[in-house]
Amino acid sequence: MSSAATYSLALAAILAGLVAIGPFAIDTYLPALPAMALDLGAPIPWVQASIPAYLIGGALGQFIGGPLSDQIGRKPVGLFGLSLYGLSSLAIVFTQSVEMLLLLRFTQALGGGSTTVIVAAVVRDSLDGKSAARMMALIGLIMTSAPLVAPAVGAGLLLVSGWRAIFVLLALYASLMFVLLKWRVTETRPRATEISGRQMFAAMLHNYGVVFRHRRALGYVFGLGFASATMFVFLSSSAFAYMEYFGASEQLFPVLFGANILTMMTMNRLGVLGLRWLEPEILCRIGVVILLLSMLALAGYVALGDPTLNGVVALIMAGVGMMGLIYPQGIASYLHFFPQQAGAASALLGILQFTLGAVCGALVNVLHDGGLQPMATGMAITASISCVALFALAGPTGKHAD
Repeated sequence: MSSAATYSLALAAILAGLVAIGPFAIDTYLPALPAMALDLGAPIPWVQASIPAYLIGGALGQFIGGPLSDQIGRKPVGLFGLSLYGLSSLAIVFTQSVEMLLLLRFTQALGGGSTTVIVAAVVRDSLDGKSAARMMALIGLIMTSAPLVAPAVGAGLLLVSGWRAIFVLLALYASLMFVLLKWRVTETRPRATEISGRQMFAAMLHNYGVVFRHRRALGYVFGLGFASATMFVFLSSSAFAYMEYFGASEQLFPVLFGANILTMMTMNRLGVLGLRWLEPEILCRIGVVILLLSMLALAGYVALGDPTLNGVVALIMAGVGMMGLIYPQGIASYLHFFPQQAGAASALLGILQFTLGAVCGALVNVLHDGGLQPMATGMAITASISCVALFALAGPTGKHAD
């Protein structure tokens, strides 16, 4: 293997590790939600609200961090984000109330959002087209190991040391990624000139304006955003659906959850294979259509009454697993439009993903009725909007004129 190929693989692994701080922050503590509610003396919906709190904080972190990285460089923003994420994770270890948990999760997410937003921008700084899609797919393949192992790790720590040990692990992970980013990643967008705070703010607004005025790009923003919201609705409800509604144990939950990740990894690899014949934008659309059909089937299956665990798991696998195809192909197609505003473009996509995930997840919690219908209907609605937005704004192929 050449030195260039070795560096590309190492870079993909580090970038995947940076993106994975989000899945680790959410998926690792999912099995611990009931135990946390008991320990903090709070209803489980309040503790589940820490997921939307993280998503809102992550959206704000990306809003600031993305365009800021266009001005001062990717690494300074990422290093600051990792520091904030790690310190907040450590502070959660000592929290004694659900209110403090929500505040610290929001702060943790500010750092996490500032970190993850630089990843796609680093890829766009260096690559484009199918090359960028392959790199994003490689990052996605490595990254998906995080949600695959995270619930199992969380369940193990919960069993051995209690839920607080999960956040000690997150703080240690942030420290490791800080070291790797600091000394193993080359800056891809160095700061060219010294500019004032006012100039920097004006540049941020300009970059966001460029993205907002691009109609086809907005098709990807809303298409990918609502596709991600479908997954976040499931994340917000997964502990209830599998562990409370169907009675799955804390040990079985990671297995059921991991089935979705295995499907995502499979679709990721099929997407890379598909690049031999199809463009990334076509592959993205195929994934969105399958997501929609799967979620409509899930909503209908639940509405008929008496759903089984196996049936629900299979349909969620078929839908949520499509994110392994949708995301790497979609983001490569989307960022192709913005060689100079990759940070702002990546931030806008991340903001919408996190915000929609938070809002949709919170709505499902509010509509919680002790059954699966709110989750299933919510996933069907978000998948429908994703498909309509992508095809209506970006077009059936993504190749039509602006």
